[in-house]
Amino acid sequence: MAGILKNGPYGRVHYADPGYQADGVPRYPLTRARTANAASRWGNAHNRSFYTATQRRLITSRIRAAERQFGIGEGARSAPRRRR
Repeated sequence: MAGILKNGPYGRVHYADPGYQADGVPRYPLTRARTANAASRWGNAHNRSFYTATQRRLITSRIRAAERQFGIGEGARSAPRRRR
């Protein structure tokens, strides 16, 4: 799985943000295609302003990896194609 396994608001699941903000609450669950797709929209300026540049890169890479796993979003479009 792409994210970090943590106990959080959605139970013990993988999250793109394992609790970087001051409140320590994990955000952006990546357990299903629907939640990974919703997490991919995290990129608005207000949401991103709570994170350092390094944290933003980590969260984005975890979301893209989940998208590749589920075959959705930007991650799926950038995934390498397999030769047959």
